Amino acid sequence: MAAGLAQPGGVAGEAIDAARRPGIPIYAVADRASQRPWIGIQIQKVEEDYAEALGLPDASGALIVSVEEEGPAAAAGLSVGDVVLAVEGQSTDGPREVAKSIGGLIPGTQTTVTINRNGETLPVSVTIGVHPKQP
Repeated sequence: MAAGLAQPGGVAGEAIDAARRPGIPIYAVADRASQRPWIGIQIQKVEEDYAEALGLPDASGALIVSVEEEGPAAAAGLSVGDVVLAVEGQSTDGPREVAKSIGGLIPGTQTTVTINRNGETLPVSVTIGVHPKQP
């Protein structure tokens, strides 16, 4: 019989991970429990015809369909029509992965969002904000 060891999840797991990484204060992780990370975009699946028109190898990533005027994405220069290809260097297959990646970040920190804009791949630095409409 094998014994399994439980892995802490949620904020506790993030605090343990943060303690292992230099430069990330644990209080920032604890504060995150009451804050929803947000960059101020609405995204949707990239359709095959749009991917083909942009010269993308496939229809992965997430198409930005709306950018909040006062949000972090607008401040960073993200625009409607950009396709999010990666967050923090991790490729994204679609909108769900983008949302999950952003949701796992700490408000106030910076992340690199890799986009395709008019056929050109660009890294964009975005500061993660706090969603203005907390649940």
